[in-house]
Amino acid sequence: VSGIAKNPLAGLAALGLAGAIPSNTGGLNPTALAALAGSQLRTNNNRNVAPVQSQSHEMTVPNDLIGCIIGKGGTKIAEIRQISGAMIRISNCEERDSGNTDRTITITGNPDSVALAQYLINMR
Repeated sequence: VSGIAKNPLAGLAALGLAGAIPSNTGGLNPTALAALAGSQLRTNNNRNVAPVQSQSHEMTVPNDLIGCIIGKGGTKIAEIRQISGAMIRISNCEERDSGNTDRTITITGNPDSVALAQYLINMR
């Protein structure tokens, strides 16, 4: 049925996160994720809304785990970008200090997008 809106959490199943999010914790639960993802859909579809202030967040991930976040051919990071609506940049190996084994992930977007992207990355 084309009149039914796509479930914002549908992408979470593709990421393998749908069953991994406990609903009884103090953190984000599926309902909160749906609200965040839904807010991204509404924000992106409504051009008359005043723009929300953009923010950036940096986090580090060990180089040996970065493949879990990027996924084969970049599929996982692309899905996280699509679900969250955030711009996500992962530093190259050449951009880090020689003694540092961590990669820097920079997440930029409105506060909801950044929070959702950060959560999805941490769940990987």
